[in-house]
Amino acid sequence: MLHVILVYRSLYVARTKDCRELRAASLTAADFQIFEAVGALVVVLNVDGQILYWNRACSDLTGYSIEEVRGRHVWDFLLVPEEVESGKAVFAKLRAAEHPSRFATYWVTKTCERRWLAWSNTLLMGPDGQVQYIIGTGIDQTESKRTEEVLRASEAKFSGLISISADAIVSVDEEQRIVIYNEGAEKIFGWKTEEILGQPLDVLLPERLREVHRRSDNSRD
Repeated sequence: MLHVILVYRSLYVARTKDCRELRAASLTAADFQIFEAVGALVVVLNVDGQILYWNRACSDLTGYSIEEVRGRHVWDFLLVPEEVESGKAVFAKLRAAEHPSRFATYWVTKTCERRWLAWSNTLLMGPDGQVQYIIGTGIDQTESKRTEEVLRASEAKFSGLISISADAIVSVDEEQRIVIYNEGAEKIFGWKTEEILGQPLDVLLPERLREVHRRSDNSRD
């Protein structure tokens, strides 16, 4: 047990070197022990947006050591170009204690890989009641983001194929109400999409067949 404590103290001193500000902010050795042990990303910023500390998880994800990032602004090297201004705007709100306590953004690693990170933030207040430090806790959600984008692309492609098909394509929900109705169906049935969505399927049937369809549908219930 003594050996473990000595190893931890050595790690703490090495990773908080030149960060006397953090010790003045009532962050204790126990806090840093938690930061290092937790599975999430942890980064501490001052009110100028400079990195004062980040944990081993941040180094493992980005490829940057704490020595390489200390004193640098996140938006100078971690954010993708198209998110720099929005990232600065989020930070300005955090600094003013108008926290968007949760947000998501891309970080660019040392090898130029983009990682999609979801963040939650904690504000440390000074004696004057003003924000003194910002602690961000992040979760890497890159894989779920990629899956979501693939699904969206597939849905868009499917929707596009349906809309331009010359065949009539009609789909209904569990209540037999129309939820998909393409251009081919418009040409065959004469109803416009905006008129028919949400209507019962039997409105497309000839009058003489509607009652038969309703009885058949009720018998299945």
